[in-house]
Amino acid sequence: GMSATPPVMLPLKHKLERAGFNVVIADIGWARDDIDVLAERLDGFLKDREKILNQRYGLTLADIRDRTILFGHSMGGLIIVAAQRHDRQLMKFQVVSAGTPFRGAPSAYIAFWRWPAYEMRPNAPWLQCLAKDMKNHPRRLLQIRAKDDETVPAGSSVTKRYPYYVAPFVGHIALVFELDPQVLKSLNHPKT
Repeated sequence: GMSATPPVMLPLKHKLERAGFNVVIADIGWARDDIDVLAERLDGFLKDREKILNQRYGLTLADIRDRTILFGHSMGGLIIVAAQRHDRQLMKFQVVSAGTPFRGAPSAYIAFWRWPAYEMRPNAPWLQCLAKDMKNHPRRLLQIRAKDDETVPAGSSVTKRYPYYVAPFVGHIALVFELDPQVLKSLNHPKT
């Protein structure tokens, strides 16, 4: 999410690993920069991982795409989808967004000193451009939102053309701390 660092995802990483997932947290630094800059960093991180994967096992990311989920919380979901705009090969991967402000978030007006906040305001030109790209280039996307989210309300976190799941808890950060790993294991049964 905005202004977060990779260690914020450690509780979810541990929970998912206990449920049988192999989790790698993308190190793209502090999420304070322009979303497209962060998307390029994510793409670079994935290319670096691919080199390691190839050296150790002779595999590419394409070889494991059906066993890989790209998960992004809040602005992290925007970063992933923006990375797919930069590198179309990433569009073959399953993406799960949790509390991602695809339609903007009124709370973005509060963080006026952060550039990504401008990009995440309702009706922001950056979001409109992303929405057009998502319409023209469909993704494998499952959206998750909390029953009640004080930061990214329901109307902001769900884009209608993609399936979604409503998590039975309250709070934006709860999407990281309380998400049930079974949701990710049952990607074939989202609410539409």
